[in-house]
Amino acid sequence: MSVLMDDPTTYLTRDSDNVALVLAGNADTCRTQARMYGVSIQVDMPGGKGIRCISTHAQAVAAMATYPQDTPWCLVNDGLWAREVYDALRAYFGPPVTMDKALDVKTVGIAWRPDKYPVYGM
Repeated sequence: MSVLMDDPTTYLTRDSDNVALVLAGNADTCRTQARMYGVSIQVDMPGGKGIRCISTHAQAVAAMATYPQDTPWCLVNDGLWAREVYDALRAYFGPPVTMDKALDVKTVGIAWRPDKYPVYGM
């Protein structure tokens, strides 16, 4: 397990050995979306690990040849990706999941955790 985050002091963690596919118009919009989860450094890492940005039909076909069908994938609503790429990914990997589920980002430590610590309104 190798945790590689944008900010080493963050309360979020993600194993970069787990692959996640992201359909985006280009790597910049994918990186911008991943930055919200503190994992923009994992976009298109060498070695086929981390977050793989899919922008073209050729990249989708390569992903289908490389990764198993249970690989999680999601999409960035940037309006720049082609419908045929979406259809190819959906046909092979199934329906997309939300970004947090695809990335499998976990909260660690005593950060705000509504599942562990009750939050009361004022």
